[in-house]
Amino acid sequence: GAPPPLGRDAALAVDDQAPPFLGQPRAAHVAAARGQGEAARQVPLQGALLRLDAARQATRAELGTRPGPVRDMSRKRPNRRLVAELQWAADTPVDTLQDKQIVALYQLLRDATFGNPSASCLSPVGEYNMRLGVIKELRPDLVATHQESACVVEGHPAVIEAGVCLGGRDAKPGITVYRFANRIPLLFEGGGDVATVVSKKRIAWANYKIRHTQDKIGVFVSLVSTKVPFKGTGKEYIGDDIPEVREAVKRAIEKCCLQLKAKIVKQRALADEREKKKNLTKYIPDVSRALIGMMSQLAEAGGEAGGERGA
Repeated sequence: GAPPPLGRDAALAVDDQAPPFLGQPRAAHVAAARGQGEAARQVPLQGALLRLDAARQATRAELGTRPGPVRDMSRKRPNRRLVAELQWAADTPVDTLQDKQIVALYQLLRDATFGNPSASCLSPVGEYNMRLGVIKELRPDLVATHQESACVVEGHPAVIEAGVCLGGRDAKPGITVYRFANRIPLLFEGGGDVATVVSKKRIAWANYKIRHTQDKIGVFVSLVSTKVPFKGTGKEYIGDDIPEVREAVKRAIEKCCLQLKAKIVKQRALADEREKKKNLTKYIPDVSRALIGMMSQLAEAGGEAGGERGA
C-alpha cells in the first residue's frame, strides 16, 4: 500500500522546497532522499510497463472499429481516423509498406478534406484603417474598402483587403495600383503582380459606371498571411497563377466597385436634377415673357371682338 519511492530528481525537487523533516538536519534529509532515488533506479518498472501495455491495447481496440467513409478530417487527431480508415496497425513501420498500401494511402490523402487553418494569428489592416489612410494621403472624391473572409493559400491562412478610390490629390487619369504584403508596400515589379493584372484586365469597370481610361482610379490591395506567395527571389510581387489569391482579389475589388456604383448613381441623379433646375431657371424669364405677350394679344383680340359685336 505504500507509494513507490520517488526518483532522484523528483526527490531533490521536493526537498528544495521542504523544511527539515522531523528535526533532522537538512544535509541528512537530502542524503536520505538521494538514497531513495538510487534505490528507485533498481526497482523493475513493472507497473509502468503494465499501464503502457493497457493503453496500447485500448488504442488498438479503438482503431479496430472502422468508422464511416472519410470525408472531413477537420476534427481532432485526423491521423487516427486515417489509420482507422486504412485498417492498419498503429505501430506499422513505414519501411514495411508495400506498393498497394502506398497507393491506398495516396488515394485516401487525395480524397480526404482537412479543416482550414485558423486566421486568428493574422493582423490585417482593417477596412476602417485603410479608408482613413487613403483619405489622408490622397483626399479622393469617393472611396470604398472591403475585407474578404480568410482563405487558405498553399496551406497557410491569408486575408485579402482591397480599396478603390476616385479622384484625389496628384492623381492621374487611369488606374494606379498600390500593393501591400503584411502591411509592407511593394514598390517594384508591379506589372506582373496579381493586383495589377486583375484590376487592369479582369474588372469590367463600365458595369460600375466607372470610365477606367478617363477617371482617376486608385486601387489598393493588401495581402496578410503567414507565408506570402512571392514570385522570384526579390519578393517584390505576387504572381497571378494562384487561383485562390486571384479570385479573392477580384471579389474584393468588385465589392468596392459595387459600393462606388451606388454612390456614383446617386451623385449623377443629383447632378441631373441640378442641371434641370439650372436650365429651367435659365429659360423661365423668356418663357414667362412669351406667355405674357401671348395672353396680352389674346386679351386685346377678345376686346376688339366684343366691341364690334356691340356696334
